Amino acid sequence: NPGDIYTGYTSPEAILKVRCTNTANPRISFNRSQFVDNMQITKNNATNNGAGFAVYLDGIQVKPDEAGNYTLNSSKFENGVYTLNFSARYAAVENTVTPGSVESVLTMTVLTD
Repeated sequence: NPGDIYTGYTSPEAILKVRCTNTANPRISFNRSQFVDNMQITKNNATNNGAGFAVYLDGIQVKPDEAGNYTLNSSKFENGVYTLNFSARYAAVENTVTPGSVESVLTMTVLTD
């Protein structure tokens, strides 16, 4: 079903480091155009096989509608660097999913005060 997330496999974590002052109140947002309409699943740029990715930041699914609402966790701040841990799971965007590649691009914007 559209929106279903396959929990049998989670990608290895991809670690992204963001350098910023802790006093700048940093937050991040994700480009909505890279997600399927009305879903929290990325568009598949490889094939039209009914699949995409559900993307997670520190174990919580990324929601593109909440632009700028992801405040970076100060507990992940050390020596001027925030550490962000991303992972992904396969997800259905259509009723039928067929074998094939899934490739997606995410653009993350860092916002500060």
